[in-house]
Amino acid sequence: MFLSHAASAFYPSPLEKMLTLVMGGIGEWSTTSMMLGKGNSIQPLKEVHFPHSLALFSAFTYFTDLKVNTSEYKLMGLAPYSEPVYADKIPRYHQLVNRFKDLTGYGLVVNTSFNVRGEPIVCTPEDAYHCFQKTAMDELYIGGFRLLKNDQSQASTIER
Repeated sequence: MFLSHAASAFYPSPLEKMLTLVMGGIGEWSTTSMMLGKGNSIQPLKEVHFPHSLALFSAFTYFTDLKVNTSEYKLMGLAPYSEPVYADKIPRYHQLVNRFKDLTGYGLVVNTSFNVRGEPIVCTPEDAYHCFQKTAMDELYIGGFRLLKNDQSQASTIER
């Protein structure tokens, strides 16, 4: 179930009642979840389980020669930046976005969320950095900056 995805859509909305459909690769074996948000709660209605999945980020990860089921976050991290993807800087990603546009008519890739089980939902750059420090992620792209895990000192870890 993709409860954090549904919550991030429902709770900030002005709606009292909302049906959410979340489709992803795999989340606790759930690949598609339909949930009803009403008042201050969200109830799961229906789920589709692995291996039945669109797995779009996994397909894009494979296409860009990254490790599938491990490196999807790298593409997700690039997704929210609405800047042109230049062929000379990231040729495989540029090719991916153009191919996606040829197939769908949309020249973009949509991000899901940046959350880790057991951690609060990431809402600020500080949250993102804290999450980055506590996970196996190698790189974090945020606000036009690229942070490498190996370049971060222990002193730079944000305490909560």
